[in-house]
Amino acid sequence: MPQPRKRWPREARNAGAIGENPKSGTRLKARRYRILEITSSLLFILFLSGCSTTYLTPPVNPPDPRTVFVVDHGRHTSLVIATDTGKLVRYAYGDWRYYADRDTRLRTGVAALFCRTPSTLARRELPGPAEEAALRVQMRVGVQMIHVLQVDGSDADRLRAELDAVHTQGADRHLYVAVYDLVFAPYPEPYTWRNNSTTKIAEWLDELGVAVGGPALVARWKVLEPEKRASP
Repeated sequence: MPQPRKRWPREARNAGAIGENPKSGTRLKARRYRILEITSSLLFILFLSGCSTTYLTPPVNPPDPRTVFVVDHGRHTSLVIATDTGKLVRYAYGDWRYYADRDTRLRTGVAALFCRTPSTLARRELPGPAEEAALRVQMRVGVQMIHVLQVDGSDADRLRAELDAVHTQGADRHLYVAVYDLVFAPYPEPYTWRNNSTTKIAEWLDELGVAVGGPALVARWKVLEPEKRASP
């Protein structure tokens, strides 16, 4: 007596029609969803890069004025803090593989944007003085614009101490990269498009008493006078 034919679920029959099993079909759907998610996020970032500006409003009459420089390099930003002796210390944040390892392949850049990747804190001492013209001469990388702000010296010293402590903790992995003229060290937080070189600079500026208005996802800065505020 003939045996009844075994009926497979509809998903399995459809998958078999294109030479797949149900599990591979699920993986394909997940892959397509991931591609859609990445594409949507990339379009969102491109939209922000075309229309967003981050406004910086320095504190009013800081009691012990100290100069800091927001250095716009185009695709990323670094922060230069003057010491009480007039010397300068430059800090930058970024993806470890992209900057420290200089792996600038497209897939590395995409991974840095859409995955949680190892990050780095870069540091370099400069002789000064704390003047824009002198800073430009001492920079070995391209500079599109330098924004000069005055903050409270105690805030500047406190932030510098915090960043130096993190940089020192990673001393066993210090890596000097001549093209950037920076010493790279591991940073405890992962790098993502929401936690990039620009957003990290915005966090540091907030610790310096600078009011930050805007998403700070891309390197587009504008300094306002203390009595002015960005439009909502």
